[in-house]
Amino acid sequence: MKTFFTCIFILNFFIPCTQTTPYNVHKKPIPSGTNWSKILPNKSEKYTLVSFKRGYDISSFSAEYVNTASRIKLTGYYRSSGEINLMNLPPPPVDSNEPPNPCKEETGDGYQLTVCPDFTAFSYDKGSSRVYHFSVTAQSRQELDRFMKTFPY
Repeated sequence: MKTFFTCIFILNFFIPCTQTTPYNVHKKPIPSGTNWSKILPNKSEKYTLVSFKRGYDISSFSAEYVNTASRIKLTGYYRSSGEINLMNLPPPPVDSNEPPNPCKEETGDGYQLTVCPDFTAFSYDKGSSRVYHFSVTAQSRQELDRFMKTFPY
């Protein structure tokens, strides 16, 4: 899925851009607060939170959700909007001696989707004054699709 923007300027009025993102994350609610143990749901339809750990500081976390057939890894953090946005950094230079990358990547405004033979990852940002960053990893694209349909953010 590609990102599409529609922006309209009428005299001094601006109608905001609309965009589409994988899993319509741009339409999902923005988390509120800073306590990850309260922000993350214990259950997201068929997925149950089985592991939660705070990161090196209070703003980051790692978590694991499972259902009967799959395991989803979720990491994240929040930051103020003035801090560096890792989603908009240029990619590292490619070494010409490396074998071709078997992964397919799609990037857009505030997200990156990576589909590889043995895993799929989706990273995205939500919010404006406080930005919440989520990174979801699954064993396949189908598992990621199922989880993201039920994950509230």
